[in-house]
Amino acid sequence: MAIDLSKISELPFKLSDVDDVLLWVGDDKVSQYTRLETCGSRLEALTFVKDECVHPLRRSICLDDRSIGIVGGQLLGAWDSHQDTKDCFCQQMKFLLLFNY
Repeated sequence: MAIDLSKISELPFKLSDVDDVLLWVGDDKVSQYTRLETCGSRLEALTFVKDECVHPLRRSICLDDRSIGIVGGQLLGAWDSHQDTKDCFCQQMKFLLLFNY
């Protein structure tokens, strides 16, 4: 499948992304190699978006403004969104993509 790379972006998650998120977080092929539990319903996916995705270090990987995955970092050091983070640095980058991509 050829993908126009100019249509890929990373954006903050919104609660309205829940239906797109359910496509990849509800797929056993995506979650089988992660610590994630596969979501089986829209409500579980909404909880996942609220609890895990809406975070300053996590962004939605989008194709044509539709969420096809997640990218995020894990900081080494204290994280406080109200403090200067110059002493923190990214220890790990992780991502998940919809199986078709």
